[in-house]
Amino acid sequence: MPPPPRPIDARGGETRDDDAAAAPSTSAAASDPAAAPPPSSTSPLRTSPLSATNVPTVLSKLRKWGDYASFGEPALPSKFIPMKTPLSPTLLREDTFENVLLLPNFLAEQRESRGRDVGLVIDLSNHDCLYGDGIPEGLERVHVRNVAKSVPDIACTSEVIAVASEFWSRRPNAFVAIHCAYGFNRTGFVLCCYLIEACGLSADDALASFAAARPPGVKHDRFKVALRRRYPTPGCAPVPRDDAGEDDGGDGDADRDGGDDGEVGSGGDGGGARGGEGESWRNETLDLDNVAELEEALVELEEERRASLDRGS
Repeated sequence: MPPPPRPIDARGGETRDDDAAAAPSTSAAASDPAAAPPPSSTSPLRTSPLSATNVPTVLSKLRKWGDYASFGEPALPSKFIPMKTPLSPTLLREDTFENVLLLPNFLAEQRESRGRDVGLVIDLSNHDCLYGDGIPEGLERVHVRNVAKSVPDIACTSEVIAVASEFWSRRPNAFVAIHCAYGFNRTGFVLCCYLIEACGLSADDALASFAAARPPGVKHDRFKVALRRRYPTPGCAPVPRDDAGEDDGGDGDADRDGGDDGEVGSGGDGGGARGGEGESWRNETLDLDNVAELEEALVELEEERRASLDRGS
């Protein structure tokens, strides 16, 4: 049996200038036990206008999103539940999918059918929140942006570990849902980092735990290689490595359309690049009231893609 999680007290990683403009994070409650629980989001939700340049790729690949299972089981011995990004019903009004994930339905099913109280959602995607109209009062949410197909850096994983550990110091019996776009590579990598640092697992045992929780597990081989290099021994602190040279080319596990994590602002440059530099990067949300604007942006995006293909032929 793996050892029980070890508490991690300090928030890791470098302090970002844009953090100062955000509302207090969940770590504030740790220094003041009497403080009220944080609001549903740790900073105000920002509305972004839609255009062909900022439409998350997951919205242009809704069929692919709908084909993936919505969520997995807890990655033992933690109370992390991996899932794909939920979507607002507004974005799905004219389509039917095999696996629809709406945040209110997910929370209700976890509570009523599985006896799990989900109190925190950690968003690892590099696009604005796509379910801002479904976040109930009292649910905490933290957004730590990570570029798709890039290995999350130590600053990111340290922040996620600190946020989750602080949350569980207040609510030890609650569960934490964590997602990127589709819930495999970035989600799996970050979750494995927690299992190694906080629970004392080896990299291979952490990968096996995640694969059992959300089959088939981490898809990109280079994410697995980076994890083993960063954590050479069970339960060790992360060893700084330069993953910037590992691109996404030649990855046999990647989907033909670019892997399972493609989204706006993504690239195959590796290195754990973070999105949202120079601006508030927590808990932004797309304007879900103007679906016509979204549809126009998706059409424009498809036209640009076809024009690019024509130029290359």
